[in-house]
Amino acid sequence: MSFLLAAMMIFGGPAKAWKASEAAPIIWEEAEKAGVDPYLAAAIAWRESGFSATAKSKTSDCGIMQINLKFSEHSCKELMDLRTNIRAGMKAIVYWKKRFGKRDKLWICHYNSGNKCYRRSRNYAKRVLKTMRELKQLTQQLRFYSYLRPWAGL
Repeated sequence: MSFLLAAMMIFGGPAKAWKASEAAPIIWEEAEKAGVDPYLAAAIAWRESGFSATAKSKTSDCGIMQINLKFSEHSCKELMDLRTNIRAGMKAIVYWKKRFGKRDKLWICHYNSGNKCYRRSRNYAKRVLKTMRELKQLTQQLRFYSYLRPWAGL
């Protein structure tokens, strides 16, 4: 988990590092509980809100995972709580994954747009998968670096 945190902090840059440091352990824990790849969950959080727990869209999407109020039992105020929002995000991911199976681009597209998969949502799905691969690659590089230089502090 510490490598994912480091990768998220580097990926988001200095301005987003503190947001990533708060979100990473919760994303990791809730993703594992839900049986979701933590790197995928982190990539969705990055693409949805830039790791911002207080993000709110014009279309009633709230929090770090940008949960739409039409699909949630929580209010937007409740979804501003990081853990509540991430838990709702994992619930949504599991729902769409069950519905569309191993077709990652398709269920990610529906996570983003709901019942219809538009072109912009298909592009979003490609960006999420690219971000997930980049986070995994950065994490592997950090692990390798810490193996070579154990005193580096990771």
